[in-house]
Amino acid sequence: MDYLRIFDEIVEIAHHDYAGWKDKRGWDNPEPFRKVLKESNLTPEEFGELVQDYLLAFNDHHFFFVVKGVNSWDRGFRVRRYEDRLYVTELKGENRLSKGQVIISVNQIPIPELVQSHSLELREKGEERELWKGVLEKYQTIEVEDEYGTIHSVEMKRHKKEAYTPVHSLQVLNEDTLLMKLTDFVTPEPITALISENKERLDTYPNLIVDLRDNIGGNDSAFYGLAPYLFPEGRTIIEPYEDNFMLYNCTEANAGRLFKDFESYRKETEDPLTLEILSLIESEWRKHQGGGLVRFDLSELEEKLVVEGYEYPRRVVLLTDISTISSAESIVEVSKHSKIVTTIGRSTLGVNDYANLIEASWGDQFQLMIPTTKLLRVDEGKGMNGVGIKPDLHIPWTPENIKRDVDVEEALAYLGEEKDEVK
Repeated sequence: MDYLRIFDEIVEIAHHDYAGWKDKRGWDNPEPFRKVLKESNLTPEEFGELVQDYLLAFNDHHFFFVVKGVNSWDRGFRVRRYEDRLYVTELKGENRLSKGQVIISVNQIPIPELVQSHSLELREKGEERELWKGVLEKYQTIEVEDEYGTIHSVEMKRHKKEAYTPVHSLQVLNEDTLLMKLTDFVTPEPITALISENKERLDTYPNLIVDLRDNIGGNDSAFYGLAPYLFPEGRTIIEPYEDNFMLYNCTEANAGRLFKDFESYRKETEDPLTLEILSLIESEWRKHQGGGLVRFDLSELEEKLVVEGYEYPRRVVLLTDISTISSAESIVEVSKHSKIVTTIGRSTLGVNDYANLIEASWGDQFQLMIPTTKLLRVDEGKGMNGVGIKPDLHIPWTPENIKRDVDVEEALAYLGEEKDEVK
């Protein structure tokens, strides 16, 4: 496979089809990467790392490159920084480590030094927002400290990425409170089914906690079935703000990719509202195909959002974190209009300045995800990149979060206090 040709195509996309091309003109420098490609014989994994390093210049989590199939790998565990150490938070195939273990250095480089040298890859400011996955993939060993203070070196392995397992669940926490966990909004059907199966509970419990931590996003229309449970009883009309509208980058290449993506997506859902929205957006793409950055006439969608809230629940808590992304962030934003919703946790990732992804593929090996829309508020300096959506009640992340679900405990405490105040 001609990696230099693929890279040149990616640069072309970044300079024309990416929705942020005009805002970020001149941010990138493709020449050093071309030089490496001309002088080196890279493996597919190495090529993927090179492209992802190139895309870092655009500072956009939504603009990313994927190596698929047998060449897709990671370190098999996740970490989070607290002060000058990394803590193992999840195991994704690596069985030599355990949750809560402390990493004091990587390749014998202290963590504070890595923070300084990898500020671009870590992407975010503040220890609880740093993303360490890509940094660890550039090194070979970690130095782990056990509970007795003994330090030993672990050579990191390449693990095949675990397949994503969606979770759409509801459980009773106590006589007043339900906990709903949603890890995506890819299609409306799983959420519709969950609500249907638990309608009696949802219609009688006064408190609902919705866990949007680790929600990978998907499609905003998947949220509509949940909306009546997030707003007070009666009708709520949400008027959109002008700077919340979007520009669509309707290049010829993007249009072709989008029509292909929409054709595939229609096979994944039978939800009438979702299909209606797809048809409306597709018709605007066809009308403006080749027109570059334009505003669509989506007045049927943009004029206002009308929600008919139910009697129950009376109080709702949304749990958020940096792993709350994309359409999950849209839901958090909409819920800010509800007087019964409180957000608890940490700020969301903040990826929706440039959104509505389509894909460019090279065989079954490589995939580039391309944001095609830009929020007008970016031009007003009101973008969410690097900031996310701040919660009403910030719960700092500490290693204690690994041992127990501090966020749920805080949500229950908040709901209990509010209940006492009502009395």
